[in-house]
Amino acid sequence: MTNENEIAIKVSSITSPLILPTTDDQAMAELDKVLEDAVADSYIPQLIKAEIVHVTASFNIEGMPSMTSLTGIIISAKRNRVFFPKCADKIFSDKLIKLSEGRPFCSSTDCVKGNIAEIDIENSGGDVRSSAEMIKAKLAQGGLICKLCPFSQFGSVKDFGLSGRGQACNELRRLLFWRPDVNIPMVISLPPTSIRAWDGYMSSLNIANKQANKVITELSLVPVETGSNKYATARLSYKADIDQGILQLMLKPTVIGGVQKSFIKAMIDLFLQKPIDVEDYMGTTNGHAESEDGF
Repeated sequence: MTNENEIAIKVSSITSPLILPTTDDQAMAELDKVLEDAVADSYIPQLIKAEIVHVTASFNIEGMPSMTSLTGIIISAKRNRVFFPKCADKIFSDKLIKLSEGRPFCSSTDCVKGNIAEIDIENSGGDVRSSAEMIKAKLAQGGLICKLCPFSQFGSVKDFGLSGRGQACNELRRLLFWRPDVNIPMVISLPPTSIRAWDGYMSSLNIANKQANKVITELSLVPVETGSNKYATARLSYKADIDQGILQLMLKPTVIGGVQKSFIKAMIDLFLQKPIDVEDYMGTTNGHAESEDGF
């Protein structure tokens, strides 16, 4: 008879049960550490991207099923402005974006002063070149001051063949959102249509003397339809304060690139270094098909 505290493998059976010896908490902790260290330097952690799919009012998350709501902690958040030439003709947009090698034509990390990318106009021609020259001239008009830039004015999407009062240069709220049951946080870019909801939620937390990265927040998407336009707006609601268990997870030592930091510090550093890409700005609707207002 096999003792249940011994490893028992029944070779003759198709299913071979493996019974591990019982261990104390300290031994299990040591085992966890050994197994974690065994793969710690085998990859560079990448933040997960959660894309808002406006047509279905859901989150498309890398490696996970789509969801209509997320519950977790907003670890960090930034105000950003970013400008890509979003034209009524998507193919024409793609040709213009190639001039900057996929980087924003202009972006700002504080919504005050912009930074222009190098645009390879010399190797372009025809309508692409004339549009690129128009963009460059208008960016210069504002002196890289966001509030003075022609593309930050309401209705400026009309310069690119779109209707409505949208701004060609979008103001976004980028969030580093963490579900403690998922090891790596996700990056969520809230579009202009969700800024009011975001600012209102943050203000309500402030009134209650609470902080976004010290509470559990539910982030859901509400479908909106105005005429032919379909898009989603964010709804944020307070659920609870974080507990000691979550604080301990935040402080867990994490090694990235040979440098040990707390988990929370390492993730924030990754977030602040992550550039805005075309998908963050264009979104699923991309100013085409489902939306004519550039949402």
